[in-house]
Amino acid sequence: MKLKGKHGQLKSKHRRRLNTVLSRTIPRFETLKSRYWRPNFAKVSDDIDPLPPKYAALAPHLQDYEILTARVWLPYIMNGVYPRIKSASVNTDGYGFRYVISDEGRRLSPENGCEGPVSILTGGSTPFGVGVTSDAATIPSVLATQRNEPWFNLSVRGFTLAQNLVQTLFFLPRIGEVRYIVLCAGLNDINHFFKTQIFPKVYGSFYNWMQYFHQLNPQFFMGRKGEISYPESFNLLLQPIEDHTKDRSSFEDHLTNVLRSWKLIADAKNSRLCFVIQPVSEWMDRKLSPEEHMLFGDRHGKKQCFNRKVAKNYKEWYGEFLKNACKNLSIDFTDMNPTFGRRESESPRWLFLDNCHFTDDGAKETAHYINEILGPPGK
Repeated sequence: MKLKGKHGQLKSKHRRRLNTVLSRTIPRFETLKSRYWRPNFAKVSDDIDPLPPKYAALAPHLQDYEILTARVWLPYIMNGVYPRIKSASVNTDGYGFRYVISDEGRRLSPENGCEGPVSILTGGSTPFGVGVTSDAATIPSVLATQRNEPWFNLSVRGFTLAQNLVQTLFFLPRIGEVRYIVLCAGLNDINHFFKTQIFPKVYGSFYNWMQYFHQLNPQFFMGRKGEISYPESFNLLLQPIEDHTKDRSSFEDHLTNVLRSWKLIADAKNSRLCFVIQPVSEWMDRKLSPEEHMLFGDRHGKKQCFNRKVAKNYKEWYGEFLKNACKNLSIDFTDMNPTFGRRESESPRWLFLDNCHFTDDGAKETAHYINEILGPPGK
């Protein structure tokens, strides 16, 4: 069947059919398409929802990050970041990776390449740099400046460590020699686990996993309340979760396997692998600054209750599990939460914009921790 017309574009009837299929299978496709679709490049425009007043007053640059709520759907990794985003605060290369700004002001990314060994920082939105005022203020940019070394930012908003793993595998041939691989993560994996009713064994869950399971496997859903029933022959693939705190064995097995795979990559590249549990406001006993009180000091509401629930599990078992898993795999491990942002001689500083995203000072402090973990440059 001939799909393309004279100029290589989809004929209108096939385009309408494709839009219909996508609208039925991808959550919020029509909303995202109408708001963010640009034929040639992604650019922040005037039709994006305005920031809440308290954020507009304290951090107006966050408007530039609204385009990141749109996803470009890619093979294997699912949700990626738009390529060629152009704004005052955040910019991405042709692959959707955020630029790292070197001490010389150069834009470093997998698209631009780099001579000699490079270091990699990867994870979710926190190491990506959601919240900071510019590309130069992200964690890997600060590291590149402090250490006078080239770094790439392979982080993607919403990614789990498994998604980071798959994407990194595809780009390693373009990157070449790697000195350090730093995983700054932890929050997305446990968040996604706590948001799923059915955990996919071995594979693990990801952003909007249950919505996709519902849309693409309607044969398993029964009744108006969305009851789920699937054959026992699927028991090696799927695990129903009734109590996330107790029914966590498959999640721990999955995450251990992902860390083991990261270790295999690091050993094959002769790279040093470090796992850093990212700082999360709800995971630490720290006084909030006046700005933090204004932005997210209200601890009520559904989202805040979910954050507290996850924080409770981090303190009871999750943090210790990650520590032991890394120890067993000989992966350098650091949890920044017990000491992050605690300088007793100073009043509470404005480090967080919300539960997990940083101000420039928060990103700088995180880079300082990682710099100390890695030791002198070139070692």
